[in-house]
Amino acid sequence: MNQTTQFGVATEALLKEMAAVRLHGAQHKIGGNFGSRTRAKKKPRKKKSLEQVISISPRFIKDDPVDCFSQTWRQTLTAWDSLVRQTRIPPDTPVADLDITSAVDALNGAIAGKERTSLPPGSGYVQFSRFLDTLEGRVKTDRQAGLIPSESGRVTASIAFDIYLTAQSVGPEALQTRSKMSEHRRAGRRWQELVGPSVFLLAIYTDVAEKFVKDHLRVDKETFKVMASVALDSIPTNLLKACAYLSTIAEDRLRSGLPCDDAWMDQIENYMRQHALM
Repeated sequence: MNQTTQFGVATEALLKEMAAVRLHGAQHKIGGNFGSRTRAKKKPRKKKSLEQVISISPRFIKDDPVDCFSQTWRQTLTAWDSLVRQTRIPPDTPVADLDITSAVDALNGAIAGKERTSLPPGSGYVQFSRFLDTLEGRVKTDRQAGLIPSESGRVTASIAFDIYLTAQSVGPEALQTRSKMSEHRRAGRRWQELVGPSVFLLAIYTDVAEKFVKDHLRVDKETFKVMASVALDSIPTNLLKACAYLSTIAEDRLRSGLPCDDAWMDQIENYMRQHALM
């Protein structure tokens, strides 16, 4: 598949996913609690209107998102490629035989901000969520194959969480509880709502977006879906195309096993400039 074909496929997939998000979000009434976390009794609040929610969403995006992406995509790609390579789960190894300590420590470090100068906020959470999804899938497969003993009342997610917690090295970045893992996973899924199929859009989101991602009490899940849809709609089309293209190329590079080097990234940059994607 040549670069032009890859670009077309990636862009079509991104636009279809955005349309699905918009349709799903429009089918739900807007509720949500934008106020304090206090449990004290208060007078009932009126639900936030759709207009009020929409008025917040554009603040999720930085003032000059195209310039921001252009200035940072190379270092973001390098750091993201490194994180994904470190956290891949071998496909043919039973869960009981996996050594995922280095992967888990890399994820905890990314969430803690060790790579903050290279990875945008949210990158660690997104990959954490994806990693757990993969790990749960592997646990389910191994349980069905009889490689993991069945325990009455024990769900797949619980086993995956325990595997993750046990694999951690001792240190300040280690997650202490399942509830903390659930909190991080929820944040990862919200970030995924904001970036759609391209993690490289993380570079253009503001601290406002990060607050709404991490504090799930600000708005409920369905309200956040609508906010994410509105935010995506405000992103310039050429930037959406560039990120879709970059995601496709990066995935192909990972599958090939070839390094993410400067010569390869120079080719990507030249292609994107020739096609007015930046």
